[in-house]
Amino acid sequence: MAFSVSMIFCSTNMAEIQAANFGLQWCMNNNFNNIILELDSKIVVEMIKGSSKPSWKLLYWITSIRDKMAHLNAEVSHCFRKANMTADALSKFGAIEDSSIIFTNTNELPRATRGSYIMDKTGLPNLRIRSHKRV
Repeated sequence: MAFSVSMIFCSTNMAEIQAANFGLQWCMNNNFNNIILELDSKIVVEMIKGSSKPSWKLLYWITSIRDKMAHLNAEVSHCFRKANMTADALSKFGAIEDSSIIFTNTNELPRATRGSYIMDKTGLPNLRIRSHKRV
């Protein structure tokens, strides 16, 4: 399962929190447990783990995530953005689209996402290589 949700007017931390909450709720609704929740925001991971105090605006969402995680026997970990290109591609897709989409099949994924997903699934490293212009 993968998803892309369009969000308007929210901070990156709020987007990360809402995405985590959405994914955990989907797992609950579909009877999945023993979940590993990987987030690329170290600050949000620390808030969920309790090593960093969330602002009052985020407290409701963090509490909701903690409750869902306890129910699902889930753990949270930090994953660098560069190592999670599938999530990055889906977030870019969500920024362009004006709807929320759940993908349950690899073939349903947007074209820009499929390659990184297949590489993740097979355990191959997915590196961004940028060429620099010589001056």
